[in-house]
Amino acid sequence: MVSQKWERAVDRVLEGFDTTCTQVELLSCIVELAKEGNPVTQKDIAEFLDRDKNTVSEVMRLLEKKGYITRTVSETDLRAKYIRLTDKGYDLLGKSVHEMVKMNEQFFPQRDENDELKKLLIKYL
Repeated sequence: MVSQKWERAVDRVLEGFDTTCTQVELLSCIVELAKEGNPVTQKDIAEFLDRDKNTVSEVMRLLEKKGYITRTVSETDLRAKYIRLTDKGYDLLGKSVHEMVKMNEQFFPQRDENDELKKLLIKYL
Protein backbone atom coordinates (compact mmCIF):
# COMPACT_ATOMS: atom_id res chain seq x y z
CA MET A 1 0.00 0.00 0.00
CA VAL A 2 2.68 2.52 1.00
CA SER A 3 4.93 1.41 -1.84
CA GLN A 4 2.16 2.03 -4.39
CA LYS A 5 1.54 5.52 -3.03
CA TRP A 6 5.28 6.18 -3.08
CA GLU A 7 5.58 4.98 -6.69
CA ARG A 8 2.72 7.26 -7.75
CA ALA A 9 4.40 10.17 -5.97
CA VAL A 10 7.70 9.40 -7.72
CA ASP A 11 5.94 9.20 -11.08
CA ARG A 12 4.38 12.62 -10.51
CA VAL A 13 7.79 14.12 -9.69
CA LEU A 14 9.45 12.52 -12.71
CA GLU A 15 6.71 13.57 -15.16
CA GLY A 16 8.38 16.97 -15.33
CA PHE A 17 11.57 15.32 -16.54
CA ASP A 18 9.84 13.13 -19.15
CA THR A 19 11.27 10.04 -17.47
CA THR A 20 10.20 7.17 -15.26
CA CYS A 21 11.39 5.59 -12.04
CA THR A 22 12.68 2.61 -14.04
CA GLN A 23 14.72 4.84 -16.33
CA VAL A 24 16.26 6.70 -13.40
CA GLU A 25 16.98 3.37 -11.70
CA LEU A 26 18.85 2.13 -14.79
CA LEU A 27 20.82 5.37 -15.12
CA SER A 28 21.80 5.11 -11.44
CA CYS A 29 22.82 1.50 -11.95
CA ILE A 30 25.09 2.45 -14.87
CA VAL A 31 26.86 5.03 -12.71
CA GLU A 32 27.23 2.57 -9.84
CA LEU A 33 28.61 -0.24 -12.01
CA ALA A 34 30.97 2.15 -13.82
CA LYS A 35 32.64 2.93 -10.47
CA GLU A 36 34.25 -0.51 -10.68
CA GLY A 37 36.27 0.72 -13.67
CA ASN A 38 35.05 -1.89 -16.15
CA PRO A 39 32.84 -1.28 -19.19
CA VAL A 40 29.16 -1.65 -18.28
CA THR A 41 27.03 -3.96 -20.41
CA GLN A 42 23.28 -4.41 -20.62
CA LYS A 43 23.81 -7.89 -19.21
CA ASP A 44 25.59 -6.39 -16.16
CA ILE A 45 22.68 -4.04 -15.59
CA ALA A 46 20.07 -6.80 -15.92
CA GLU A 47 21.96 -9.02 -13.47
CA PHE A 48 22.64 -6.22 -10.97
CA LEU A 49 18.97 -5.18 -10.89
CA ASP A 50 17.64 -8.74 -11.30
CA ARG A 51 15.63 -7.65 -14.33
CA ASP A 52 14.74 -9.37 -17.57
CA LYS A 53 17.37 -8.71 -20.27
CA ASN A 54 14.72 -7.85 -22.86
CA THR A 55 13.13 -5.28 -20.55
CA VAL A 56 16.52 -3.70 -19.88
CA SER A 57 17.22 -3.65 -23.62
CA GLU A 58 13.92 -1.87 -24.33
CA VAL A 59 14.59 0.78 -21.70
CA MET A 60 18.17 1.21 -22.97
CA ARG A 61 16.85 1.78 -26.50
CA LEU A 62 14.55 4.51 -25.18
CA LEU A 63 17.31 6.12 -23.09
CA GLU A 64 19.58 6.13 -26.14
CA LYS A 65 16.84 7.67 -28.30
CA LYS A 66 16.40 10.43 -25.70
CA GLY A 67 20.16 11.05 -25.71
CA TYR A 68 20.82 9.98 -22.11
CA ILE A 69 23.15 7.09 -22.93
CA THR A 70 25.33 5.74 -25.70
CA ARG A 71 25.49 2.06 -26.57
CA THR A 72 28.61 0.74 -28.28
CA VAL A 73 28.94 -2.79 -29.61
CA SER A 74 31.92 -4.66 -28.15
CA GLU A 75 34.73 -5.35 -30.61
CA THR A 76 35.28 -8.80 -29.10
CA ASP A 77 31.66 -9.89 -28.57
CA LEU A 78 29.12 -8.50 -31.03
CA ARG A 79 26.29 -9.48 -28.65
CA ALA A 80 27.61 -7.23 -25.87
CA LYS A 81 26.78 -3.53 -25.81
CA TYR A 82 28.75 -1.15 -23.62
CA ILE A 83 26.64 1.52 -21.97
CA ARG A 84 27.77 5.02 -21.00
CA LEU A 85 25.86 8.01 -19.71
CA THR A 86 26.02 11.17 -21.79
CA ASP A 87 26.30 14.62 -20.23
CA LYS A 88 22.56 14.91 -20.77
CA GLY A 89 22.09 11.62 -18.88
CA TYR A 90 24.19 12.80 -15.94
CA ASP A 91 22.22 16.05 -15.89
CA LEU A 92 18.88 14.21 -15.87
CA LEU A 93 20.06 11.84 -13.17
CA GLY A 94 21.27 14.65 -10.91
CA LYS A 95 18.11 16.71 -11.26
CA SER A 96 15.68 13.80 -10.95
CA VAL A 97 17.43 12.27 -7.94
CA HIS A 98 17.48 15.68 -6.24
CA GLU A 99 13.71 16.02 -6.74
CA MET A 100 13.13 12.43 -5.60
CA VAL A 101 15.06 13.12 -2.38
CA LYS A 102 12.88 16.19 -1.74
CA MET A 103 9.77 14.12 -2.43
CA ASN A 104 10.97 11.39 -0.04
CA GLU A 105 11.47 13.97 2.71
CA GLN A 106 7.87 15.08 2.27
CA PHE A 107 6.51 11.56 1.87
CA PHE A 108 8.39 10.20 4.88
CA PRO A 109 8.61 13.16 7.26
CA GLN A 110 11.15 12.73 10.01
CA ARG A 111 9.56 12.51 13.38
CA ASP A 112 10.95 13.88 16.53
CA GLU A 113 11.60 11.04 18.99
CA ASN A 114 10.05 13.17 21.73
CA ASP A 115 6.81 13.42 19.73
CA GLU A 116 6.60 9.64 19.56
CA LEU A 117 7.29 9.35 23.27
CA LYS A 118 4.59 11.92 24.03
CA LYS A 119 2.05 10.04 21.92
CA LEU A 120 2.84 6.78 23.70
CA LEU A 121 2.60 8.41 27.13
CA ILE A 122 -0.73 10.05 26.28
CA LYS A 123 -2.05 6.75 25.00
CA TYR A 124 -1.24 4.95 28.25
CA LEU A 125 -2.25 7.69 30.71
